[in-house]
Amino acid sequence: MDAHPHPISAGRSIVVILLALCGLVFAPPQSLALALEAPVDVPQALRSAAESKSRYADRDALELYEQILRLQPGQPEALWNAAYLHLRLGWLNPDRAARQSHYEAAYGYAAQAYRRSPDSYDAHLVLGAAKAKLAEYRGNAEQVRTARELKEHAQFLLKRRADNPDVWYLFAWWHFKVSRATAAERFFAALLFGGLPDGASTEAAFECLRTAIALRPDYCAYRHDLGLFYERTGNPESAADMYRQAIGVPPRTPEDSIYIERARSRLMRLNPPPVRN
Repeated sequence: MDAHPHPISAGRSIVVILLALCGLVFAPPQSLALALEAPVDVPQALRSAAESKSRYADRDALELYEQILRLQPGQPEALWNAAYLHLRLGWLNPDRAARQSHYEAAYGYAAQAYRRSPDSYDAHLVLGAAKAKLAEYRGNAEQVRTARELKEHAQFLLKRRADNPDVWYLFAWWHFKVSRATAAERFFAALLFGGLPDGASTEAAFECLRTAIALRPDYCAYRHDLGLFYERTGNPESAADMYRQAIGVPPRTPEDSIYIERARSRLMRLNPPPVRN
């Protein structure tokens, strides 16, 4: 995949767009394994899980949220956080099959959260991200259906809160992938669904991603992906500038280092060092 949003990033299909930007069954640390045997104080477990998540101890946090869900299957905070963490862990996992397993788990939790609270902002966010990630593993019909559903999720999220950069990032990739669909993809979409969703444009993709950067200037993923947009639309000078900016952002999250290395690699391809005789 070329980019990850945080719970939401882009892939090769016309709708794989998140983010963002999250299976294998991970053995919990011994301290967690022992905790599973003791009675669970759910409020305390939620606080502990949130603290682990804030430190990017994703596996520890996920184990706690899933422990809570075994006791209270409908606990809303645990549902959407478990979905979010499976999205993160999936994106960070280099194995394709393991990623799919995480994304399937994320979709399961997100769908439950959405069914219980269809007006929940968090439920819309993680469900849209999970659908985008799973589209990579689906056939053409499911991808077109996902493109339509993602537009609905993004519009709902932007209407409720226009200050979340991850939603602008999600919508940026939606615009970019749908507007640049191939003739064959458009033909297939027309046969099944009367066409792709209306309103997508490359110009809107750039504007959405610039908005995400303005809202969160210290996140290198957005700058990397704006460079990718420039590179794919034939503007290597602007692409190189954005890759330099991405490299210059101090890493703070596990995915930052991945994006910085990608930006450095792309910059080297655009501006290779001179060959010495």
